[in-house]
Amino acid sequence: MSTYPLWCDSWNLSLSFCSHFLSFTPQLFSA
Repeated sequence: MSTYPLWCDSWNLSLSFCSHFLSFTPQLFSA
């Protein structure tokens, strides 16, 4: 996995962060 692009890893981290943020945001507004 040493040939795995770093930008792909950061992209996956960004997607997971965005999905977590989007799933957490409605709780802030509903509360």
